[in-house]
Amino acid sequence: MITFKQYITEAMVCGDCFKWANDWNIEHHKGGTHKVVHGIVTNTLGKTFPHAWIEDKGKVYDTNIGDSGRWSIKKFYKTFKVKNTVKYTPTQATRNQFGGYGHHGPWDKSFDKWPTIK
Repeated sequence: MITFKQYITEAMVCGDCFKWANDWNIEHHKGGTHKVVHGIVTNTLGKTFPHAWIEDKGKVYDTNIGDSGRWSIKKFYKTFKVKNTVKYTPTQATRNQFGGYGHHGPWDKSFDKWPTIK
């Protein structure tokens, strides 16, 4: 387990977030009320980059710290200066991953200027 300080300065740039969010989506897909979310975040070092996470019932499940990383949506958005979010239903995310795009994301054209980890 990483510390909160390590997480907000280092871990959020690892590049595994899109894969993790899709894996989480597949595991919880049946009857899921969650959304797979892609957005732009800024860590405490001022590094801004695309990121993926899960939102469900007012909570954020962040990709780098798994299910133990529950945040309120409001706190997460404020802490990481979240902007330009695109939210996908479980079915939309699955179709994008396996059918439409064939990679973990991001899928929206608004992310085209950012380097993509596929």
